[in-house]
Amino acid sequence: MGGDTIILRVCFFGTYDSNYPGNRVLIEGLRRHGVDVIECHVALWEKSPVKESRYFGLRSLVKLFARYIVDMGKLYARAVSLPTCPVIITGFSGYLDLPLAKSIAQIWKSKLIFNPMMSIYDTLVLDRQLFPQGTLMARLILWLERFLYIIPDVLLVDSRIHYQFFADYLKCPWSKFRMLPFGVDDHLFYPRQQIRSDGYFQVLFYGKYQPLQGIITIIEAAKQLEYDSEIRFLVIGYGPTWYEVQQRAQELDVRNVHFVKWVEFEQLPQVISQADICLGIFGMSDKVDRCIANKVIQSLAMRKAVVTGYTKAMGEILNDREQVLFCERGNPKALAQAIIELKQNADLRDKIAVQGYEAFRQYFSPLAIGALARHYLEEMIQS
Repeated sequence: MGGDTIILRVCFFGTYDSNYPGNRVLIEGLRRHGVDVIECHVALWEKSPVKESRYFGLRSLVKLFARYIVDMGKLYARAVSLPTCPVIITGFSGYLDLPLAKSIAQIWKSKLIFNPMMSIYDTLVLDRQLFPQGTLMARLILWLERFLYIIPDVLLVDSRIHYQFFADYLKCPWSKFRMLPFGVDDHLFYPRQQIRSDGYFQVLFYGKYQPLQGIITIIEAAKQLEYDSEIRFLVIGYGPTWYEVQQRAQELDVRNVHFVKWVEFEQLPQVISQADICLGIFGMSDKVDRCIANKVIQSLAMRKAVVTGYTKAMGEILNDREQVLFCERGNPKALAQAIIELKQNADLRDKIAVQGYEAFRQYFSPLAIGALARHYLEEMIQS
């Protein structure tokens, strides 16, 4: 850092999910670039890491709202005791914190940044379909989200195609948009030695079984690859589509897939390090096209070759057969062919792994994320 570097202090504010990698990496990246990040946080959303449909039921939401009201009081009391910060950042899961964050920003005469990561309406209505389009609840969610996004001065979104959704559905002006890719913690995810010696070619998928992940496509591709006795699939996770996936696996009588319900987040890197290739997302909803999957970036950070369904968001940064191997989403045959190609072509596998790692360092590492975020902070303060 040069001697003329602007000294910056920001307040990371709200009930944001402190365990969520995107929040952790943004905070870490800013600190690496000399930004004094003061966290004003109350834990709320991270208490339920897997949010199934019952989480959004009336009874659960009433309890959450009651806790939320109490937490708002705690947040305000903590905020007024802090030194003034020229910028307030509200991270992922902090949607409802925006009105209080704006009030604090007005008191401090500060700017407000929101890093939503995803849209509530896109997730609950369009992707998971917990509330069908046109229903009263769906319309309320859309109205609420449009109202909330009026509040911040700047929105951080991971791709242009993703922000196009914000502009079209949520009526956000393009002037609020700043592109900030989803980062990965390089203290946890970094290249490690593969020490497996079982002779199998291991294909790894892990995730929370969300519809956009398209895990049934993976299971059907695995069935097509049963003729190759060297290939083994490890599928880790649990979530909304778990029973559907298990049923499909039983119908197909799949023999080359090992299911594990859960692995602690801190143990994931060791599991990834033992895989020969890693899988991304293969779902068919419109939301998938707007995704740069976190699991893809984590695998790139560990210098692993990745096969994933093509999305426009990932295509903005990653190139096919260079940093990743793309295939058609929802197509088990295409996925099976991609896996076989990487198994048989070690040179391509190594090339993708090495160039994917370089892409991680350039775009998705905490250092890269922090540099870009600090630039936006300086831009806002100077304006």
